[in-house]
Amino acid sequence: MKIIPAIDLLDGNAVQLRGGDPTQKLYESPNPIKEAQRWIDEGAQRVHIVDLNRVLDRGDNTELIHELLDVIDVPVHIGGGLRGARDVRDFLESHPDAYAVVATRAWTDPAWLDHVTDEFPDRIIVALELKHGTIAVRGWTERTKLTLEEGLHRLANYPLGGVLFTDIDREGKLLGPNIETTRTAAEELDVPLIASGGITTVENIKALKEAGAWGCIIGTALYTDELDFQDAKEAAQ
Repeated sequence: MKIIPAIDLLDGNAVQLRGGDPTQKLYESPNPIKEAQRWIDEGAQRVHIVDLNRVLDRGDNTELIHELLDVIDVPVHIGGGLRGARDVRDFLESHPDAYAVVATRAWTDPAWLDHVTDEFPDRIIVALELKHGTIAVRGWTERTKLTLEEGLHRLANYPLGGVLFTDIDREGKLLGPNIETTRTAAEELDVPLIASGGITTVENIKALKEAGAWGCIIGTALYTDELDFQDAKEAAQ
């Protein structure tokens, strides 16, 4: 199983937020490129970047993301507010090892998801973000009526690069991941299931691996030293 460090960008800084709340910063660094290089030096095989400004409709970090993509020599997930084919194309055409993580538009406009997965097969990752039992969109501020099972069924026929599953109720709170819902998702999918949210211990990682996760994204626990990256890698083997 892959251990994938998260780099969340807000106003040009690398941050980690509690529960996605921009007023509650658990970690902040003015040098995201240095943070990225730190994880590459530690042996990360993928990196996950989220543009929180796009998510919050407060501008974007597009130029900074391109700078990061130029220096990171492993595959990179790019997510956060990618709601147009032009946004996806801007990153994927110029960076062949990049994946686009899409959420809101994927759930609200199936025809759009058809289009971008046809143009970039196996390079689109759909974020399935669960909040109080249903899929959330628009930066976790709105909930759809789709349950986990309904969402997984909808994604079954797309040529995806993976599904990113996040239990928002646990995100950034060091509560541990929801193993049973992760297992359900992994069993239903024929593409890589990447877990996120609340991963804090080597026991969490071992449980996710046993549940069938292909990879897991870790942010808060790595930045607050709750979890050592090398320990995480060893637990995932």
